[in-house]
Amino acid sequence: MTYDVTFVELSEQPTAVRRGHVSHLGIAEFLGGAFGAVAAALAESGLEPAGPPFAKYDVAPDGGWIVEAGFPVADPVVGNGDVEPSSLPGGTVAQTVHEGPYDGLRAAYEALEAFIAEAGMTSRDAAWESYLDDPMTAEVPHTLVTMACS
Repeated sequence: MTYDVTFVELSEQPTAVRRGHVSHLGIAEFLGGAFGAVAAALAESGLEPAGPPFAKYDVAPDGGWIVEAGFPVADPVVGNGDVEPSSLPGGTVAQTVHEGPYDGLRAAYEALEAFIAEAGMTSRDAAWESYLDDPMTAEVPHTLVTMACS
């Protein structure tokens, strides 16, 4: 698959998330529970998401993943112990859309890394995926993959 990668300037985006430390095989289960918990917490507070669900990933020292999964929000939220406030970084980012199964997302990350390196920049912070389609209904899901850089 060929990726159209672009640089974009973003403002820092407040989010409501559930955090977790998961193995690679536990990501799908974690995301489903996190999105449900965050959506319920937002509804309980009378708030709505300000964008599609996302997951932000950092590699854990044990080879697993430290994940923040949830939704962007218009204003910072108050945590409830299960759902916490966080944010997605602002500044220069590289973005591309992956079309297809989630198990093929690695190619999108490789395209972003190559694009950033060719521009003489380096990646910073964690990368995140915004899920543009409901995986239960989309025949071919679209995922916006974002990587902060400088």
